[in-house]
Amino acid sequence: MDYRIADLVFLRGVHLFDRVIQRVTHSPYSHVAGVVLPGQLMEVRASRRVGYLPLSAYKGLADLYTCDELNEDQRAGIRDYVLREYGYDYDYWLIAWEGVRYLLHLVLPFQEPPRTRICSTLWCEAYRSVGVDLCPQVRFPAPADLARSLRLRKVRAL
Repeated sequence: MDYRIADLVFLRGVHLFDRVIQRVTHSPYSHVAGVVLPGQLMEVRASRRVGYLPLSAYKGLADLYTCDELNEDQRAGIRDYVLREYGYDYDYWLIAWEGVRYLLHLVLPFQEPPRTRICSTLWCEAYRSVGVDLCPQVRFPAPADLARSLRLRKVRAL
C-alpha cells in the first residue's frame, strides 16, 4: 500500500463532460478525489453528493498524488474535515463560474452556497483547514489547478 490518508487521486475522465473539462483547463484531469480510509475515497461528482467510493473504482483511469510535507495530525485533520462534508450537494453554479474563469479569463465575484462543493474545492478547503494551501492564488481551484500545485508530488498511476 503506497497511499496514505489525504492523498489525492486525479481522474483522467472518459465521458464527454470529463473531456470538456480536460480541454477547457488544458489538463489530463477532470476530477479529483481523496483517500479518507484504507481503500476508500471521498468525492463529489455531478448528480451525486459528497460520498464514498472504493479506490479500485478508478484503476487504470487515475494518478495518485501526495503532499510530502503533511504530518499525521494534518492528514487526520484533512480526513476529518472531508468526513464532516459528507452529503454536501454538487455546486453546479461553481462549475459555470469555473468555465467563465478558464474560457474568458475573468474572475467574477462568487460566494459558494452553503453545503455545496465541487471535487476540487472539497479537497482544497480540507488542506487549507490544516494550514496547507495547495493553490494560494486561486480561491476556487479546478482539478487542473490542484494537479499543478508545487506542494503535490505524483506517486504513480493507479
